[in-house]
Amino acid sequence: MKAKQVCWAVMAIALAACSGGKQSYGDERKQEEGKFITYPMPDDLLASQRELKLSELADSVWYVPLETTPQCVLAEKFDHFRYKDSTFYVMDDYSKTVYVFSDKGKFLRNIGNKGNGPKEFYWCYQLVVDNGSLYILDMLNRIKKYDWEGNWIKDIKLTKQPYRLLALKDGKLAAYISDDQFPKKEDAYSWLVLDAEGDSLTCIDTNAWREKKPVQNYWVENEFSSQYPTAYKEAYNDSLYYFPSGSLQPVPYASIHPGIHRLDLEQTWEEVLDMAHGLRISYIYDTPQYLFFNYKCMCTSSVQGGPLLGAFRKETGEFFNVFDENGEQKITNDWGGPDFTLLACVYPNLLIGVAGADACPDEFAKKYRVKEDDNQVLVMIKCKTHQI
Repeated sequence: MKAKQVCWAVMAIALAACSGGKQSYGDERKQEEGKFITYPMPDDLLASQRELKLSELADSVWYVPLETTPQCVLAEKFDHFRYKDSTFYVMDDYSKTVYVFSDKGKFLRNIGNKGNGPKEFYWCYQLVVDNGSLYILDMLNRIKKYDWEGNWIKDIKLTKQPYRLLALKDGKLAAYISDDQFPKKEDAYSWLVLDAEGDSLTCIDTNAWREKKPVQNYWVENEFSSQYPTAYKEAYNDSLYYFPSGSLQPVPYASIHPGIHRLDLEQTWEEVLDMAHGLRISYIYDTPQYLFFNYKCMCTSSVQGGPLLGAFRKETGEFFNVFDENGEQKITNDWGGPDFTLLACVYPNLLIGVAGADACPDEFAKKYRVKEDDNQVLVMIKCKTHQI
């Protein structure tokens, strides 16, 4: 049986996927500038549970079973994931190794492993595959740089510990520094802009963005969440932003209003825990029909011990938690494949889900030659482009 990694990181998980198409997410969003929608969270977050079927979401679907070899056995859970130029990059949270697969799921190679050596990384906060290189944001104030074949190139040393990494245009990188590492608290929450070699170019303070906010931002910690290469939401922050054309000039496009689950800037973390409130949003999946997001709230921590998948149906603004027909936090696959959880969102209109091999129906497993202890199956979903 594969090793099991049970870990819900304090920090929201990171940037997951890139589109190989010519039109970028930011370019698409430019057509909607000025359109700002607020999605309110209900008081009782558990009251609305609903089955969501694949047929409601997708125009088409195809499956990519990830090849299992003696050199490639994935843990039951992985969070760090990238899809770039028809190649899948999976960071195994158990072995701390990056596994690379073709678009057909064939295992190609692994990159690095856990350790403190020059070719190793201690703890991955984020993967970025861009500019002809693979970057791993590691602890110890460093970014590990590899080529796409997995050869270690260099360590980029930083003076502070970033928690998120973003690829910009012109070969630049942006590292997000978001806690009390700065002498002055008001200097926290900043982007450190680097060139492709890791040399620091400038530092951009994000507090100015919040001063121009269209809605209230309640509390920002060292959490950061995004699903497109140019979109993000900071923790305890209502507003969703995108970066047009790979720049660092954010444009707000929506708001998830926490309602009674808002946090007061004057409260300590202990007071937040005592209140049993405080909304944490991690992955954001923005499709034409739905706005999906993984979230956790102290009042929902007893629900199967993990984050919930919340959804807003854009046409009506209806909020619901996604559960399948068996009461699990999954999307129901009514097209003959396995039920699945969302893993990444690749714009335009492509979601990626993941399902365990042991969850595959018998006919599906036979057709795709999937065995119970094999690696996971990726569910590639082309979303409907019209609202229902």
